[in-house]
Amino acid sequence: NATQRAVLLALAFHVTDDALMTNPTCFPSFSTLAEQTALGVATVKRAVKELSAGDAPWLKIEPRTRANGSLTSNLYTPNA
Repeated sequence: NATQRAVLLALAFHVTDDALMTNPTCFPSFSTLAEQTALGVATVKRAVKELSAGDAPWLKIEPRTRANGSLTSNLYTPNA
């Protein structure tokens, strides 16, 4: 759907050239993705969840933590 496409394109914008060569990952916040796609944060969260679900997900999501143990933005890896 169009919402998932917009979020996926915004995620692709954050993948660096170096990452493309070895391990294409990125870690933008939900707020950043919402701002770049003109969607609400809840809509972005739902789209990310949908993109990572099912038998052939588009994304792999890994939670990241800060040194103090609190959560920060997720690490996203596109599935080829």
